[in-house]
Amino acid sequence: MTVEAFTPPGYYTIAGIGPYAVPFPYEAGAVTATIDDDGATVVLTSGDITLAPNLSDTAGNLYLSAPIAAAHVGARLYISRSTATEQGWQGQMTRELGLEAQLDLIVMAVQEIAATLSRTIRLFEPAPPISPQEGRTLIGGPGGTILTNGPTASDIATAQTNAANALAAAAAAAASAAAAATFNPSLYLTKAGNLSGLADAVAALTTNLGFSAYMAGLRGTASLTALQSALGLASPALALKTNIAFTDINGAAVRLSTEGYGTPTDTELATTLWVAGKIPDLLANMAIDAVGSYVLAGSSAVTSTAWTEGTVVAGSSLRYAGFQRSTAWTVDAGQAADALIGAASLPGSWICMGRVGYASSAARLSLFKRIA
Repeated sequence: MTVEAFTPPGYYTIAGIGPYAVPFPYEAGAVTATIDDDGATVVLTSGDITLAPNLSDTAGNLYLSAPIAAAHVGARLYISRSTATEQGWQGQMTRELGLEAQLDLIVMAVQEIAATLSRTIRLFEPAPPISPQEGRTLIGGPGGTILTNGPTASDIATAQTNAANALAAAAAAAASAAAAATFNPSLYLTKAGNLSGLADAVAALTTNLGFSAYMAGLRGTASLTALQSALGLASPALALKTNIAFTDINGAAVRLSTEGYGTPTDTELATTLWVAGKIPDLLANMAIDAVGSYVLAGSSAVTSTAWTEGTVVAGSSLRYAGFQRSTAWTVDAGQAADALIGAASLPGSWICMGRVGYASSAARLSLFKRIA
């Protein structure tokens, strides 16, 4: 027989079992069928298709099995041919034997080409050649029927980093959304400088701002007597309150008036109590040489510089000091004692809190307060 040009029929959209035309001659078992289902390739076996007739010198029809047709409705069906590459002619005469040998070589070359092509990237549709660009990947082109140059390796790495950042941002956003879902506006200020707009000011102060329940509970008391009792201060101490300035939880300056709290805001009172309540803790935990601490110190060397109240002395010129005597102290009796200083110098700067008169070539000792 003569063989016309082989042209596969493109693709069919699956709608039922068929028939789907096979517009070329084929041998038994030579027709192949492949499904492209939204990018997933399904190679059908002989059990998935039926040919009518089984072989043909002109054309025929292909039928899908019912399960395959139902599973891939709307997908693309590609029909092609893969004829076994064999050479079955055998010569008898010398000339025929030479022709047989040549045909054998041709068929073996075709077999090798087919084997090589089976290991390559292939497309369902005919496509033009592409010109690869350095550093770029190949991706599906328009319509998914051709290959084209895609992103570079650095583009892919950058996209991966951006994806990780986006994932972290999404996690942070989810956490913020979860926090927002449990946000209770009633526990926060509705207007600056005033806690009266809160549904539960005590809960707002204790839960969200760290006030003790006792101090937060005093927010409704607005008198000089209440402050004296809460802070344990005598009237003379409170009389100095005009020289003390605080900042409320809204950042506004708060100064206690000489009349006490005639018309205070809850914020002012609660903030004042909280600050005062923290002062004992700060003093109790102050380091021995912290700024604001006191120490008995002596000069590290004989000096002719007088120390008077307010004299600032560098810590490098001072040593920790004290007194001792060789016998027990006697109550209410004048006694001699020796003054001692240590070897380690003090840090920072100190202000003299006593008075040591001027005398040349004299060692000095006094009470100091660290100021820097």
